Amino acid sequence: GAKRGLGALLKKALPVFVVAFLGMAALRSAGDASLAASGSALGLLDAGQWKRVCSVLGNDVGSRWCLGAAMAAVGCSTSLAVLRGVGPRPFILGAAGSLSVALAAFTA
Repeated sequence: GAKRGLGALLKKALPVFVVAFLGMAALRSAGDASLAASGSALGLLDAGQWKRVCSVLGNDVGSRWCLGAAMAAVGCSTSLAVLRGVGPRPFILGAAGSLSVALAAFTA
């Protein structure tokens, strides 16, 4: 009863990608900490190997494939009818925010 309801609530409140992100962040932190303390990441990899693993997982797998798949999923589930229904105001606000960030970056 209550345990099953709590599990369903947690599953809904914490999507799989959030749990995966937290797990990868914890793994990276543990690897970095163990590398600094003992000279080997997680007791398995030297500094060069750990750097390569982090680069592949972070840059190649994470930034390219996972982020690309997520963006495609958002795009595929976007309904033009719903976008027309919300009107132009959110898009104008988004464009103004982007423009202000761009201007701040160029003037800094």
